[in-house]
Amino acid sequence: MESPENGQTTDERRVDGPRLIIIGLILIILLLFGLLLAQCGDGAENDHNSDQETQVGTADASSSTEPPTTTVLASTATQTPTTVASSTSTTEAPATTSTTEAPQPVFDCTLSVEDGGLAGLNKDEDPTDVTTAVAAITDLCGAPDSDTGWQHQCLLDVPPDQLSDEKPLRIVSWGGLDLTFRRGYEVDWIEPPTVDEQGYPIVSPAEPSYGPAVYTDSGFLAKWNYYGLGSDGKQVQLTLEGGSIGDPMADVMATLSLSVDDIDEWAYEAFGRIVVNGPDGVYSSQIEAWDDDVAAAIENSVLTSFGWIQYCH
Repeated sequence: MESPENGQTTDERRVDGPRLIIIGLILIILLLFGLLLAQCGDGAENDHNSDQETQVGTADASSSTEPPTTTVLASTATQTPTTVASSTSTTEAPATTSTTEAPQPVFDCTLSVEDGGLAGLNKDEDPTDVTTAVAAITDLCGAPDSDTGWQHQCLLDVPPDQLSDEKPLRIVSWGGLDLTFRRGYEVDWIEPPTVDEQGYPIVSPAEPSYGPAVYTDSGFLAKWNYYGLGSDGKQVQLTLEGGSIGDPMADVMATLSLSVDDIDEWAYEAFGRIVVNGPDGVYSSQIEAWDDDVAAAIENSVLTSFGWIQYCH
């Protein structure tokens, strides 16, 4: 027997019961799923907020340490010019010194010249003997750097008939200073015979003449020459009127009020040397390239030696 209740039969209510249970379960599941999503959202938001807090904390930490960083940078910026200036100063000092202040040579001695005489040594009248001359320069400059001993050299002012097999010259040197000594010698005047061995007169007797030179163990100062600072050995300083070794020959001659007409023509033609007589000795320049124009040769040459005339030893 059916009892109408809410317009539904008993069978219909039996069917709706399970359906309601399923719907209820679905709602519970949805509710649980919603709660789970809410918890996940809260976790993500918390993580996001945590990241923001971390970033804010980092920013705050950065801002809190920024003044020291700024101070360090400011200090570095302040110190950098000082360091650069110090470095520049340290680097530039030697460059300035080497450029403007060339190292000066250290001289072992300084010699004087007066009227062509070196350190009081005589040449012409009563020339100084070897022992005295060497001792005089040694006292001023120390022991010589080299000594050739007696040897063969060319002698332009000794007649051929007075030469012998002996070794006539000796050169003693202190750096760029050479002292040339000539060995003492004797020459006999020979009167040729006017009669032969049998006593008969010689129709054409030979002319009287000097015999060959007979050299002795003594010697005397023949000439000296100064070539400037030597690369090795003693450093001898010699102050010259008119300039120094290595100066342009034209400037030296101008200072000495000398001209082309004052040069030794024979020395120029025979040896390619510009030779002029100055107040204290002979100024000489060995030209490197022959030039028929003497004035041009003077302009292209420098002073190479000073002393007594010397074309060869």
